Parts: sequence; structure tokens; C-alpha cells
Amino acid sequence: MDRFLRLTPDNILGYLAEIQLPFDATTLKHATVQPASGRNNNFAVDIPRYGRCLIKQASVNGSDAPFAGNMSVEACINTILSPNTVHEASSVALFQEPLFFDSDNRVIGYRYIDGESLAEYADRTLTLPLSAAQEIGRAIAAFHTDGRYRLDDHRVIREMLDSRAPHLLSFKFTLNELAWLPGEGSELIRMIQKYPSLAQALNQMRARWLPVCPIHGDLKLDNIILGETGKLQIIDWESSCMGPPEYDLGTLVGSYLDYWLESVDFAAQTEPEEWFLNAKLPFGRITEWFSHFWESYVAGLSAQPRNLAAMQLDLLRYVGVYFIDRAFVFLQTHGVLSVRAIARVQIGKNLVVSPHSIRGVVFDS
Repeated sequence: MDRFLRLTPDNILGYLAEIQLPFDATTLKHATVQPASGRNNNFAVDIPRYGRCLIKQASVNGSDAPFAGNMSVEACINTILSPNTVHEASSVALFQEPLFFDSDNRVIGYRYIDGESLAEYADRTLTLPLSAAQEIGRAIAAFHTDGRYRLDDHRVIREMLDSRAPHLLSFKFTLNELAWLPGEGSELIRMIQKYPSLAQALNQMRARWLPVCPIHGDLKLDNIILGETGKLQIIDWESSCMGPPEYDLGTLVGSYLDYWLESVDFAAQTEPEEWFLNAKLPFGRITEWFSHFWESYVAGLSAQPRNLAAMQLDLLRYVGVYFIDRAFVFLQTHGVLSVRAIARVQIGKNLVVSPHSIRGVVFDS
């Protein structure tokens, strides 16, 4: 394959027949293909006598070039770290060994995990199992701090991981710096002008971003699968980078808190202080789940943080960044901010600028 091939339902089986996998072209003639959810170009392929596979291809940005080299990071992390990353008593698998990786076309293949994401579970039940909070807390603590996951012995991975702040924090929030952004960028500038304290706080967070440890970079409920056997599998490592551990904690907590916001009936035109009462998902369920997650995370660290209060505040700031990121993605997709997206900006701004105001509620301190 001499040039980049964008996979489609029509060409994916031919593509799989060309690469050396443990099934032949005859078997693939009877395979079926379905688009799979996700931000990438994903497909679920059912192959007779072999099972279901997930084929992921990095999104394409405007031309025939792959959007980013992140699939290389995911493939490298999963290939090198997957053999020794599950404690015997743990019900969380951090990594999954790929079936193959095609660097030229930015394609990676896995055996399909039967189950549902925690996001789907929360959608269906308006709750999350507390046991999952504890197991995930311990597993992420191990990844952040345990010597086996520090990558000291894996120079290839360490050199591949970016140390720059991702997503929203990659911007320098000055009007001159943002002036080049088209369309949705002008809306973002107006948002920044409305909240100058937010711009200042985000710039400070960007300046304080340090490559403390390897982080997942996109840890959220959508990227944790609850398998049919009850085992949890963390997926989608293509955003991995070096950064502060609080970023991972903030995106995970933010993704659950966002389900609470999704359950608010904005058609009722309630004031912000009434959202807690108006939401179908009780806020107390989130704080209970978070309490179990946080306690297990701290207990699982190989060394206790010197300043837990500062870590809590940074975690809440990254929850705020997650909310603003979500609003910006909505803006990019739809061109305008919905009422719910504006609420995300308001909540995110309060968390980024004044995390002290909610720390006592979230951490019960």
C-alpha cells in the first residue's frame, strides 16, 4: 500500500485481506462490516470462526493525510505495556494488545470487547457502580505512579509522548493569539472577552502544565468499557501524553458531572441554583461515586501527595476545563452555543476561576 487509504465499508474487507492476519480472504468474504461509534474512522467487523474485531483509523483532517500520529502512540503503549499491567486481584485492564498496527494508514485493530461503556451504563441507569469507582481509582493511581508504568524502561514510548498541554489549554488566550481563528473562533473570542478572569486563569494553567507522569489524556466514561464478564477495560489511548495526574482525574469526573448537566431540564427555565433540584440524575449520586473513586485513587498512590488540598483544587480546575472544552466542541460542530453549552461555560468558568467555592461540596471537607 503505497499511499494513504481511507477505509470505508466498501474497501475495508479488501484491506484486511492484504495485511497478514490469522484469517484468509475466503473467510473474509463472509464477514460483515458495521460503522462503530467514536471520533475516529471506526468499524466493527464480524469474521466467521474468529469473532468480532474493532478496526480504528485516525480521523482525516481536510485532505488525504491522517489527522495526527496519535494511533502510533496508542499502538506503542498497548503493545509494550499490555502484558504486565493487570494486578491479579484487579478487575480493570488498562491496556489491550492490538491484533495489528498499520502505521502508513494509521490503522489499528483489536478484538472487540463485548459490553457497554460506562457512559452507556450511566445513560441507561442514571447511576454508576461504586465498585467501578474503587477499581478505576486504584488502576489509574497505579498507572500514574507505580514504577512499572513510569516508562523509565520504555524509551520508545517516553520519546513519543507529547509534553504540551492538550485541547483547550493548547491555546494562549489573548485576543491577538486567537484572532486567526475563523467562524467558531470569533465566538470563542467573544466568550473570552466576556470572562477576562477565565482567560487569565486558563493562561495560568497552561503555563503551569508540567510533564509529571504519563497520563491517558482523554479519560472519560465513554473510554471505559464494562465487559459482559464484569471486567473493566480502559480504551482509546491515542491522546496519551506527559502531564499532571489531576488532568486525568478531572476529565473522568467531568464526564460524569456532564451527565448530571444533561439531565437538567433547561426548558423549565430554572435558575442555576435550582439545577440541583431540577436534574433527573441526583447530584448526590455523583459525589458519592466520586468519593469512592478519590479515596481509592489516593490510597493506591505509591507515595502520598504532599498537598492534597492543592491537588483537589487542580482536579476541580481540570473539571472546569473539560466543561469548557465540551462547549467549544459543540460550537465547532453547530456554529452556535446552545443553552446547555452556555451552562457548561458558566460551570467551567466557576470551577477554573474559583475551585475553592465547590471544593467543600465535592470533597466533603
